[in-house]
Amino acid sequence: MFEALSTRYRVVVMDYPPSNLSPAAAESFTAERVCADILADRSPHTLDSLCRAAAVKLRRRHPHVFGDKTVTTANASQRQWQEIKQDEQQSRSLLGKMPASLPSLTAAFRTQEKASSVGFDWPKVEQVMAKVEEELAEVRAELIGRPATGDAPPRLAAEIGDLLFAVANLARFVRVDPERELRSTVARFRSRFQHIEDQLKERGSHPTKATLEEMDALWEEAKTLEKEDTR
Repeated sequence: MFEALSTRYRVVVMDYPPSNLSPAAAESFTAERVCADILADRSPHTLDSLCRAAAVKLRRRHPHVFGDKTVTTANASQRQWQEIKQDEQQSRSLLGKMPASLPSLTAAFRTQEKASSVGFDWPKVEQVMAKVEEELAEVRAELIGRPATGDAPPRLAAEIGDLLFAVANLARFVRVDPERELRSTVARFRSRFQHIEDQLKERGSHPTKATLEEMDALWEEAKTLEKEDTR
């Protein structure tokens, strides 16, 4: 089951290039088919019954498409979906349950998306940015007097969590996938650091022997090369 989830996550989130998408999608389908076969051996459910159940749920949660309900906006449709889902699950909250395996940034994005669907949201992006700045200021305040060694104080850790949550909300507000973009940023960092290592190796050196100034210069060089490659 974990393999199926991992494979689907890689296909959906990791932004595969078109040349690699087909085999990745095939791998995802295969993993899910194996899970369905295992389930069929242990229960009365089959791949056919699972697909039928998914179709029934889709129709039930879209009464404005398959029934006589009327909604006029995407937000109204999302609000209706959440209300139907809450009723189905008999959940105390419209936010529903959060899968433990969901990446934290995606969980933050989805949680705030659900809250927004019922009107619990900032009206303007400037207010969202102000919240990010407020959380950053609180992190700065907690940094004052922190111990030089050992784990971060609980209050500092909590404030950094709040800051990350606020940044994820900013991404949601401007329609950016924070999980995908953070992954892209990590890839850029790794590529630039690899450039530092390669250049130092040509000089007979190594990051453990180089100065920060040397590595900073090579970092800027890597950024310049990236810009030239995108022209």
